[in-house]
Amino acid sequence: MNSSVLAIIEPNLIHGIENHISINIQKDSNVNRNYLLSLRKDNRLQADSRIVYIYSLDGEYFSYPREKSEIIYIGEACRSSEATGERFGQHISTDSEHGGDFGSNYTLSYYYYSNKKLRLDIFCLRKDVNQKDVEKKLLQWFVKTHCSQPIAQGTCGENYTINCLNNV
Repeated sequence: MNSSVLAIIEPNLIHGIENHISINIQKDSNVNRNYLLSLRKDNRLQADSRIVYIYSLDGEYFSYPREKSEIIYIGEACRSSEATGERFGQHISTDSEHGGDFGSNYTLSYYYYSNKKLRLDIFCLRKDVNQKDVEKKLLQWFVKTHCSQPIAQGTCGENYTINCLNNV
């Protein structure tokens, strides 16, 4: 696997990077969901930090219509009332069978509880860079290149909680 997602995306899509945090996450390891919860204490991810982030499968690829990719989710965050790092504890539900947090991502949670190794690349941006614009460019690049949105994109919110989907 590439040492960074920067090696696989088009140059200059992510500009104004101040810090790059790269983490391999796996359920049955020391770097697991609890580690994601601890990111709220990271000084680089405090309130008003502008970030874009990419979740990937580490060492595996998903077959998209046009070409394979390890990227499964692209996101952005900037929280003013709490640490921006708080967001990462929400992505993965509290367990594989239950979860009602609208911020949990069903697909990311599935991969995590299937004990897949996930990679999280967080790009901390300068204050003058709009993280929503960078996320939009990354998603547009991904769709253009792979002919699809990343597989985990759009699988969070009130209609996609684990509790809700278990009732389908």
